[in-house]
Order: sequence, then structure tokens, then C-alpha cells
Amino acid sequence: MELKKMTHSVVDMETGEIVSTIGQGDRILRKESIDAVEGKIINFNKGEAFVKVYDDGMRKIRKYLTNSQFSFICHLLPQIEYNTNIIRNDDGTLMEITDMSQYTNMTYISNYKLITVLISRGIVGKWETGSRDEKGRILQCFVVNPYIFHKGTMIPDGLMELFGKTGWNTED
Repeated sequence: MELKKMTHSVVDMETGEIVSTIGQGDRILRKESIDAVEGKIINFNKGEAFVKVYDDGMRKIRKYLTNSQFSFICHLLPQIEYNTNIIRNDDGTLMEITDMSQYTNMTYISNYKLITVLISRGIVGKWETGSRDEKGRILQCFVVNPYIFHKGTMIPDGLMELFGKTGWNTED
């Protein structure tokens, strides 16, 4: 049975004119509700970028990573791109192992060993993506597991598939 879409009219009480409609899924926010929270909720660090860190993932990480491995991933977290979890340089280019020394203050070989461990544990992955500048060109990039860390509100399906069977998915 199909649900009816309910629509209600908002009427100007003085003129009787219909000024708007309220449909299924619409919400009404009353002034009393706004006044009730005013001064109690602070728009904390408005405009500041942040990375979501999931509790279950962090509990597991404490068990599976050494301090240097944990420190390494923490150094890279600010470089996560919004809604893709791709690790990028400040200029927007894809971060390579050679670039990581700028953020970690470690040698190439240290970065290589650490990223290899994180990939083997499903915390970081390698993913193929199209080039922003060259249509048809495929590039490899490093991405952070969205079941542990995430920046943004959406994630590409391919990334969920890449990390879906790594043991970090708590949805199943």
C-alpha cells in the first residue's frame, strides 16, 4: 500500500492567503525551541576542519598498533580530504610516501615501513582514482579507513568496499 504524501497549508491569519505548505518529511522549528537552547549551545570552533574518530576503532587501534605506528597515522589525519578520506598534501596533490616525511619528520624508509604496516592492518588502503587534471588518467592514492577515521558526511561506495572486510566495520 502506498503512503499518501500529506501536505498542509500555512495560512496567513490576517489575509487568509496560503503562504506555504508543509509536506511529508518537513520539520517545524518553533521559536520557543530556539529560545530554549539559546545560550546553552555554543557553535564551537565554527568553520574549523575536524576528523571524526570512532571509539570502537580507537579501542582496537590501541591493541594493534605500536606508539610509533599510532603517532604516524595521527600525523597524517589532518591531511585527509573531505568526503573521500584520501590523504593529500596541503596543495591538494595526492600524498606519496616521499611527501610523508614533511608531516612526520621521518625518513622515507621509516614512512614506507609504517605505511606498509597500516595497509596490512586495514587502517590505510591504496585506492585508484581518476585524475582531476587529466581525463582518463588513473592514479593510486592512500586512503584512511572510514570505519576508524573520517572527515565529512559522505563516503564513496568503493571506499566502503575497500575497507568492508578489514575487520574494522562495526555495522555488521
